[in-house]
Amino acid sequence: MVRARRRGDGSRPAPRGYLISAASWRWIFFVNVPVALAVLWLTARHVPESSDPSVSGRVDFAGAASVTAGLGSLTFLLIEGPSLGWSSPSVLGAVGLAVVTLVRSA
Repeated sequence: MVRARRRGDGSRPAPRGYLISAASWRWIFFVNVPVALAVLWLTARHVPESSDPSVSGRVDFAGAASVTAGLGSLTFLLIEGPSLGWSSPSVLGAVGLAVVTLVRSA
């Protein structure tokens, strides 16, 4: 029986695998640069401007701080919850901070 080969079955080395063996593992990060430049160019070319003339243009620093604190505490509780215990005071505090800040900013 002949099995059809698919792209992701590992039958041939990926281009990044070749890049690692030919150069260095650090080069895999530079592979994304041309893709990002192409996305920026396509976005500038095909996505129309949608600015709202009635917006004041002020940055919402309180909202940015609130979302940052909420997502930071959510990340903390998801990472440290299993090791500290879900009922530890620091994890419960992080839950409370995440709920208060993320519900407030929504």
